[in-house]
Amino acid sequence: MGEALLLVLLVLDFGYRNAEVESDSCDAVSMLNSPTIPTHPLLSIICCCKSKINKDWRCSINHIYREQNVAADALSARNIDFWSWIHLFETAPDFLKDILYADAMGVSKHRSVAA
Repeated sequence: MGEALLLVLLVLDFGYRNAEVESDSCDAVSMLNSPTIPTHPLLSIICCCKSKINKDWRCSINHIYREQNVAADALSARNIDFWSWIHLFETAPDFLKDILYADAMGVSKHRSVAA
């Protein structure tokens, strides 16, 4: 949940006013998109995230299955090249451009589920 708040703050700091956040954490997405439970142990973090999300901009928080999160998989596969836990790219790295283009065009990757 803390990563979601940090991401929202960074996006605002860079001046973006339209953001779509995708997470494979169904619980985190649900907490941010549902009414807040006053007794929830993460109440302060949830409220802080919601406060930032509801600022003067468009921000959606959506669930995505881990298998569909191809960009995150590509970035994590390259983690040996990174030294800290957060990285900001002004432009997409070359290895990510085709993946982001396919995502923007709505090309989806089917999820394999064992029956």
